[in-house]
Amino acid sequence: MRWWRRKRSFGSAREGAGDGGDTVRTGEASAPSAFGSLTGRLDAPDGAGAEVTVTVTEEGLLVTPADAASEHPAADGRLYRWEEIAHQWWSAPYECEWADEVSVRATFVHLRRFAFTDGTVVDARVSDPPIVLAEAAFGAGHLPDTGPSAAAALTARIDARVTPSRLARTRAALAEGRAVEFGPLTATREGMSFGDETFAWGDLTSLRVSYMYAASFEDDLGCRLRIEYHDREAGPYGIPYRWIRIPALDVRDLDVLEGLAAEFTAG
Repeated sequence: MRWWRRKRSFGSAREGAGDGGDTVRTGEASAPSAFGSLTGRLDAPDGAGAEVTVTVTEEGLLVTPADAASEHPAADGRLYRWEEIAHQWWSAPYECEWADEVSVRATFVHLRRFAFTDGTVVDARVSDPPIVLAEAAFGAGHLPDTGPSAAAALTARIDARVTPSRLARTRAALAEGRAVEFGPLTATREGMSFGDETFAWGDLTSLRVSYMYAASFEDDLGCRLRIEYHDREAGPYGIPYRWIRIPALDVRDLDVLEGLAAEFTAG
């Protein structure tokens, strides 16, 4: 088994209240300028659902019915400003299929889930162009990191606008002695916990998102957050560290968690 590692080491979704946001006409000249879009699925607080397009603009995320761009260009859309993103989740799996008898066609997919302050949740995705790999390379886990692409630039733009402010709020909450939930993980001023496992920030040795190829362990396939930390109870001949592996899409605000890890382990 081998790990493909993205170079990101260290560095309930219905929470919040209020309406906020702006209703815009996507066909009007006053509509926000767009950098790109993702396709997705919206789940409203009242249980209604719809296929949508999520357009990244300078002001925030414009959510419109999926058919608005082609059939109804003047349809109503909802602009969620950056501060209205309460939480986000992300994952970046490979989707693979046989290209021929000796090659695999792999598509790197950027998955995003946004929870807005009005209770709306949107699951969105955008894919990089597919690449073709020799089956032997794929089977050995030699998967390249996503290269420069419109998809990567788009998700990086989102992170640049929403992560700093949420990181600042989380940092302030920890300084006040409050715990902050990241899905199955809980962070405090002293360290992190996962179920019955607890470790100090100073014991954290690695936090990364990885893709593992292991044909005999189907449950381990996919994009996962892997956390390694020093095992203080290990004897002189024991394994000096322990690890946690969690599906990346289960971890809320993973971008904020990466920022905290970088700060608490600096130096």
